[in-house]
Amino acid sequence: MSDSGAANIQIQVNWDHYVELIEFVILIYDYLLTFDIEIERFWKRDTKRFASILFFINRYMTLLGNIPLVLLFFWPEPVLRYHYE
Repeated sequence: MSDSGAANIQIQVNWDHYVELIEFVILIYDYLLTFDIEIERFWKRDTKRFASILFFINRYMTLLGNIPLVLLFFWPEPVLRYHYE
C-alpha cells in the first residue's frame, strides 16, 4: 500500500472517531438539558411503576451503552491484536 493510500485511510478513521465523539457529546448535552425535568417528574415520584422502569431503562441504557464504544474508539492501543502468519 502506498503512503497516500495509508494516509487516506488514516484520515477516514480520524473522521470516524470525530463523528463518534460529536454524537456522544450531543447525547450528554441532551441528558444535561433534561435532567432537571427528569428529577422533577420521575425521581420525586414512585419509581417502581412499570412506566418509570421502562423510562429509566431506555434513558440510561443508551448512555451506558455508548460509553464503552467511545472508550473503544479512543483507546491508546488496539484492543484486539491480530497475528498475521
